[in-house]
Amino acid sequence: MDVKTLLERLDDIAPLRGAEDWDNCGLLLGSPATEVEGIAVALDVTEEVLSEAGRRGCNVVVSHHPPIFAPRKRITPEDPTGRVVIRAVQWDMTLIALHTNWDRAFDGTNVVLARRLGLERTAPLLPSDDGGLFGDGIVGTLPRPVSFDQLCSRVRRSWELPWLLGFPAAGAPGEVTKVALVGGSGADFWPAAAEQGASVFISADIAYHKRQDMLFSGICVCQVDHGDMEALSLDALCATIRDRTGAKAAVVHASRPVSLYGDVVEGSTE
Repeated sequence: MDVKTLLERLDDIAPLRGAEDWDNCGLLLGSPATEVEGIAVALDVTEEVLSEAGRRGCNVVVSHHPPIFAPRKRITPEDPTGRVVIRAVQWDMTLIALHTNWDRAFDGTNVVLARRLGLERTAPLLPSDDGGLFGDGIVGTLPRPVSFDQLCSRVRRSWELPWLLGFPAAGAPGEVTKVALVGGSGADFWPAAAEQGASVFISADIAYHKRQDMLFSGICVCQVDHGDMEALSLDALCATIRDRTGAKAAVVHASRPVSLYGDVVEGSTE
């Protein structure tokens, strides 16, 4: 199988048309004519990931976050992105990104997170007009009502998170039934969660004033790490790639910084 064929199979998994206009998905480095020897699936492309991919006999890296994002005027080893691009060229690595198109896929980031949390009767927060796409975010109900503290514990346990920040809204119901979540930086989607009647919103990179808006509106907030949240979908992506392509594929994790938060913070307010 060549890279051109791989891209066609990946488009069946996470249609490229589903990517945001500001995003940079698809083939970022390499030739469509390259024969695929093996596929490494990663959250980010780093020198460590490239090295491990090569050690495993993979010449293609499919990452969630695009290693080349903003336009660049120069590629030099002094720049972290430039260093990665140079290494990839030197080691003849093909780089492909599935970012917001994977988030919006029917088996993508948000669907995987909801399944692991045990949400039922799920639906997209913002449905897509395209029948080949799931949409943005996801909302669903828990099998039975739980307290907010219990939900925080369930999120951290089921997603295997090193930390979680829980912020209960004043006057919120004592029990949680309906939950909305967006993988990665999803704070802008909280009004859709409110419209769909969710009592808890879970996402990452939530700025102070956005969080305050949610709390004042009566929605409790669970804030987690961006990378920890999205990395949970990599195993599912890798398995789907193996099933759809028949190619050798493996998840490659880069080293992550140790969390300074340590333990879960539940029921906290500012």
